[in-house]
Amino acid sequence: MRLPEAAFDLSNSAPRTAEIIKDALTVLADLQGWELPLERWERIEAVTIRMQEACAAGDEEAFWGASADLESMAPNRITRIGDTPVVPPPPPIRERANQLIHSLGGKTARTSDIFGAERAGEDDAGDTDDRVADR
Repeated sequence: MRLPEAAFDLSNSAPRTAEIIKDALTVLADLQGWELPLERWERIEAVTIRMQEACAAGDEEAFWGASADLESMAPNRITRIGDTPVVPPPPPIRERANQLIHSLGGKTARTSDIFGAERAGEDDAGDTDDRVADR
């Protein structure tokens, strides 16, 4: 399911909406580096689907609730001996997270850091900007 480019009107976002979006972008970017048992990824998939549906509908409350649920599913920092093996996010979840990030106005995890500046001299495709390279 592809999201519309402007699921939320970000140009005139209220401070609360802007904060919800910032928090969602952070957790979606963090998700790219999580390692969890496969069963937990199945639950996370359901939450990211809820986020997509709420975003597409422009339902801020449902989006906030799903985003908060996703944040609460972050992995523990400590892995105990004998715990269930962990894996990185399956490709469908990574793709859905990237779609959400893009639709919310962030950069996908594949192209740059969400809140960091792009590397000087490169655009999203990794091409060198001649204006910067000539300095």
